[in-house]
Amino acid sequence: MPRHVPFVLWVTVTFLFGGNRLEAAQPPASASEDPVETIEAQVDAQSVVQYLLRHQKENGAFGPMGHQHTDMAWNYPAVCALILLGVQVPRADDCFRNGQDALYKHPGSHNTNFAWDIYQRARLAECLNHRGEEGLNLADTWTLQYQDRKGQYYFRIPDNLIKKRIAPFCDIPTLFYWVDAIVTSGGRIQNPDEGLKFLRSRQLPNGAFVDAYRVEDVTEDNAHVMATAQAVSVFQLLGDKVPRPNECVAWIRSCQDASGGFRWHPSHTCPSNKPDVWYTWAAVHALASLDAKPADVNGCLEWLNSLQNPDGGFGDRPGWNSRLYSTYYAVHAMSILNASAGGARAAVTTKTATATRKVIPEEKYQIYQASFKTPPGGPEMVEVARKLRINFLGVKDNSPNTPSVPISVARSYIKERGYPMEVVSIPEQYGHQLKWVGGHPANHVANFFLPLDDSPEVRDFLAAVDGAGRQGLPWRDYVENVIRPVVQRGSLFYPELDYEMMNAYIVYDDGLEEGAGYNAVIGGLGWPIWDWIRMFPYRERWVGKLPIIVDADAHGEIAKWLEPLDRQRVLYLAKSYDLPHFLEACRQGRTVCVIRGGQNKDEMAFYGDPAVVEYVKQHQSEWQWW
Repeated sequence: MPRHVPFVLWVTVTFLFGGNRLEAAQPPASASEDPVETIEAQVDAQSVVQYLLRHQKENGAFGPMGHQHTDMAWNYPAVCALILLGVQVPRADDCFRNGQDALYKHPGSHNTNFAWDIYQRARLAECLNHRGEEGLNLADTWTLQYQDRKGQYYFRIPDNLIKKRIAPFCDIPTLFYWVDAIVTSGGRIQNPDEGLKFLRSRQLPNGAFVDAYRVEDVTEDNAHVMATAQAVSVFQLLGDKVPRPNECVAWIRSCQDASGGFRWHPSHTCPSNKPDVWYTWAAVHALASLDAKPADVNGCLEWLNSLQNPDGGFGDRPGWNSRLYSTYYAVHAMSILNASAGGARAAVTTKTATATRKVIPEEKYQIYQASFKTPPGGPEMVEVARKLRINFLGVKDNSPNTPSVPISVARSYIKERGYPMEVVSIPEQYGHQLKWVGGHPANHVANFFLPLDDSPEVRDFLAAVDGAGRQGLPWRDYVENVIRPVVQRGSLFYPELDYEMMNAYIVYDDGLEEGAGYNAVIGGLGWPIWDWIRMFPYRERWVGKLPIIVDADAHGEIAKWLEPLDRQRVLYLAKSYDLPHFLEACRQGRTVCVIRGGQNKDEMAFYGDPAVVEYVKQHQSEWQWW
């Protein structure tokens, strides 16, 4: 099959082609909602293969649709899924050689090594018959070493430790990634008890494991199916028996709900505790390694099949857009469940897949532009922002090394000039701290719009929120005392970092469907390397589900911060530029994060609902700021 064939499925009229039927757009349910269209297609296992092969680029490696890069983080799941489907990877050597890039290794990055990336490098090398060629000498003898993260922005893995063959870990995920990478590569761990002791102290009597910061955080409420699955793998990779295996099996099975999919916890009432393909993959894998199966195998297979979309790929949840990771998780889980009856290819049923897609009416909206945590200032700042075509500014009032200018100065100047611009205050809440699920301390966790009103009631409200935010509350308490009241007044609320994938799934999923978790995700940050979805690939999961925003993170006056402002922008489709219309665009999914990556700013990235991305691309002349 051609390496990179354009694939057009999403159209806006009714007709038949290639087995796909698109129904006419329906009238909006309300004045604020847009029409939708229904897409149908007959899909099967070969549709999955075709979906995966459409992601292969000219250099032989795989990358996300609509993007130029072939980073390891997208190459790896595509390769694994194809192999599980019994397909020989085309141009396998090119795929291996050209599919190992990682943006965080580029100049300007804040960090140089991530444990999940080391794991993927080892796994990709094994899949493509290049075992031991991951470039880290993982086939040598290694020493595990626990390091307290202490709430640091990153868990750093210095190059000098890798050269000494020391594998530092701070939690269950990093321990799992290291152990799996070393064992997969043919290496040896000389002190396995270091990891096993850590895990034993984090198991509950019911068999579940908790990704706990301290032993006192090992509570049933904090148990997690992914932490349990990773712990089970580490025990077996290190040649030891899993403690309380029968209880562990029973607990994992209890995470399956009536739909057939698995949640992260059997009974947690938080909004994020819903069946998901990542949790289901982890549960199925862990059960199989313990010689067990889900209580309802057929129900699990049916649920996994319900994730397949008309494009052939699989989403994270029913009705969600396809992506390489969710497709890999679904295929791998099916291959395990159906191992004795033909594997994944036989498990993917032939069916009619249905999906809905937005229809953006022509001339209903204007395309406005926004940026957050931009430099403060008065008339000069406003004029520069206007030249950059920014309509909505979230000013970082407490920008370091920058003179303080009340936001009222900019607002008065804009009003006097009659500019179509909105300015709100969004200082970085440096004093806010919290504890993630499992007790892990965290900072850089709070960014939100301050109310425009400066009444005594608002000042009291902000003082109460600030006081609560500085207490280091557990996540659930932080949500109720800080995030929920702020969001209810009309604001986005997002962190700079979410610390790791297991935690991110909880804190962003808690913000879906009118939940009270974070309701926006940073896609672009105002520092090289610019694109923070390539930096943290799991954030791709929320594209089209939550607003993907840009955060300039200003540390100087606007004249010194032009490069970040020229690199990235949030486009929003609305009838006006002001705060209420911006928030409505966020709620209705009419935002697109645009990033101009690469040395010459020619590597364009668009993150948003596919229909909205298509619309802004078709109308680029209306918004192009460069």
